[in-house]
Amino acid sequence: MKIKLKRIFLIILSIFGHILCFKKRGIRILFYHSVNPYRKYETNVIPEEFEKHIRYLKGNFEVISLIEAIKRIKNKSISGKEVVITFDDGYRDNYLYAYPVLQKYGLPATIFLTVGYVGKNKVLPHDIGDNPEYNRILNWEDIKKMECSSIIFGSHTLNHVNLSKISFEKAKEEITLSYRILKENLKNSFIPFSYPYGTFLDFNSEIKRIVKETGYFCGCSAIYGVNTEKADLFSLY
Repeated sequence: MKIKLKRIFLIILSIFGHILCFKKRGIRILFYHSVNPYRKYETNVIPEEFEKHIRYLKGNFEVISLIEAIKRIKNKSISGKEVVITFDDGYRDNYLYAYPVLQKYGLPATIFLTVGYVGKNKVLPHDIGDNPEYNRILNWEDIKKMECSSIIFGSHTLNHVNLSKISFEKAKEEITLSYRILKENLKNSFIPFSYPYGTFLDFNSEIKRIVKETGYFCGCSAIYGVNTEKADLFSLY
């Protein structure tokens, strides 16, 4: 009961923070998941809607890369118009449907990969039972094609695990091994991290410390808010 009440309280706190964030000057990080014609969750977007989002962002905000966002936070040079586009999980439909739209409008983005699933003929645990055609994960060939443009890639762990619910040793393995695999396969030396599930309950100071010590240049959460010049680079909103 205590855990349930705590989660309810944190949800309310997140909603309140989401309302307040629109009044703050800072960098907003948007996170998508899947972009395809088959909508299952609220976080999934059909291609036509995604293009509307991108067109609106292009016309009303300054869409910058995650790397540029970190530079502006460090240099205290935030205008308040910045938006960063990210995708969690690393679905192949990011390449098939989202990437062409991003190219069309000339916008950068970051894709956080579930590294242990890249190029494998299997789906993430929470997608088992759904249409596999819409749940496949990116392969290295797709990743290398996108990396040649304005797309950068980061880690969403090896197996999309909740890092706060496994042992310290397992959590460290998920973080460090996925980093090593990305370093071996990517051209970009700046690799970011995204905490699976990403709420207050899903990562802690120890997890953040491992992420930082491993060599990631930042850590992104799913907590509502904006990133000001005082932002914690390993607990970005």
